[in-house]
Amino acid sequence: MNRMKIDEECINHNAVRIIKDLVESRYDMIMDATAEERGYLLMTLGEIAGIIEMADAMKEVLKA
Repeated sequence: MNRMKIDEECINHNAVRIIKDLVESRYDMIMDATAEERGYLLMTLGEIAGIIEMADAMKEVLKA
């Protein structure tokens, strides 16, 4: 069995990749956003905050 080593660089790379995907999918909404679309934008910001928190928590575990 081939085991993948997870390190801080791997965590950062994947967090940035996921955030980039989220941002790119919402970028077109910014200029003329309806109230509903603004709600989706706020949810996206929440998702990004969650990704950052998870990445930070995973890096803390690696330090232990």
